[in-house]
Amino acid sequence: MRRSISPELDSELKGFVSWLRRQTKPRYSQETIKRMVRTIRYLSDFLNPLDFTEDDVFGFIDARTNQSRDKTIQNHLNGLRAFARYRNMSVSVPTVQAGKPRPRYIPTDDEVRSVLKGASLYTGMGVRQRNTLWVKLAAYCGLRVSEISKINLSDLEERRLLVRSSKREDDRYVPLPPELRSEIMEYVEKYRPRSTDPALFLIQRRNGDALVTSRPTPDYVRKIIKECARLGSAGHVSPHSLRHWFATTLLKGGVRGHGLDTRKIQVLLGHKSIASTQIYTHISSEEASEEILSAWKQFFRSPEEMTMVRILCGSDKNKRGERDSNPRSHSRNSLAGCRRTAGPSPLRN
Repeated sequence: MRRSISPELDSELKGFVSWLRRQTKPRYSQETIKRMVRTIRYLSDFLNPLDFTEDDVFGFIDARTNQSRDKTIQNHLNGLRAFARYRNMSVSVPTVQAGKPRPRYIPTDDEVRSVLKGASLYTGMGVRQRNTLWVKLAAYCGLRVSEISKINLSDLEERRLLVRSSKREDDRYVPLPPELRSEIMEYVEKYRPRSTDPALFLIQRRNGDALVTSRPTPDYVRKIIKECARLGSAGHVSPHSLRHWFATTLLKGGVRGHGLDTRKIQVLLGHKSIASTQIYTHISSEEASEEILSAWKQFFRSPEEMTMVRILCGSDKNKRGERDSNPRSHSRNSLAGCRRTAGPSPLRN
């Protein structure tokens, strides 16, 4: 629901949008601009964006602490800081030290299949084919919803797809599986509405008596993919989590077990910073420990010996107790413990 704001603030927001579009360092995407406008509208419930003090900002932070994630609060403050810079305000907008982010939800292979099944439940063949392609482009090519909505017919090549980034990143190419390309061509030839619009995907809606054809917005693509997940009984799977699944599958190597290195995954995802890609190197220490244990079974004879190794490697949560929140520290401690047990004593008689 759109928040009610004063006419003066509404007028300032229009100028704010024009100012953001003119910026080159940094260059703001259309989605970022929309989010910043929503932020200023939201903040108007806590302070006056046209005339606020640093104490007002701290009051907002205090009000939202324990109610919102640190990253969410910081995003609000970033929007307010940009708005203050646009209006040449001298007030200082503080920053919030972000805490440890929540673990990213990675769908299972079965959940991805469930989302695809949900896409197949639509009645119209054209809608069914289009929605299925949106899910596959997110899961099999790692595209964001904004990138799906921006695909043009001319971006489709024989074995790859040009992806136009909506963020401050360069455009990139992603491999296009032959089967997926065939499905896209089938959609274009049979179901895509006839139009001179360069967009690959088009939607039609009624505007009075007229039928309007247009490019789908990122919000619409997001809504449809989430609806597919709900229809497939995987309602907790979001469009962006399909991108996480794509990255994690590449990292692990899928069924072949030969994963890509982080740099190649960075290129496919379109990350400007390798740090963004390294988030996906989150293969759990429990999973790694179990692989180590299975390889080490030949060196240990009794169940008691195996239990000791599980404790030292961090795989037995009940006996090891509280886990170290730092995965690097945990990894070092685990390996140190495992090295201590690898010799002839004390486990061997």
